Amino acid sequence: MKYQIRKVESITILRSTCIVELNDKKFKKMSDPYTGTTAEDFANYLADKDFEELSFEMEDICDKTAKKLMEIKNSIWEECASSLDKGSDVYLQVGKKDDAHYKTGGFRVDEHVECRN
Repeated sequence: MKYQIRKVESITILRSTCIVELNDKKFKKMSDPYTGTTAEDFANYLADKDFEELSFEMEDICDKTAKKLMEIKNSIWEECASSLDKGSDVYLQVGKKDDAHYKTGGFRVDEHVECRN
């Protein structure tokens, strides 16, 4: 039997934006107020927001806070780390060339096994 096989490499890159400091109390007077008590609650609250829209809704929030949100939104991404620095995960994939599978580079993956060396 004939098989179509390819080798693939999986890497992870960590990128980040600039760092800003926000006071959660500034978000408690919003029409959709922040009501949490922990850092995770605040991160979840902000993660659900579009910073650009949020900055225009902030009548009760000072311009300084709105500008900080826009700094994050418009910040240039900087690479912090890459798994290539320590190696990567390499796999053999068995499947069939198929352009409809664009997320896997035009290859329909039927089997996926890690390379041992």
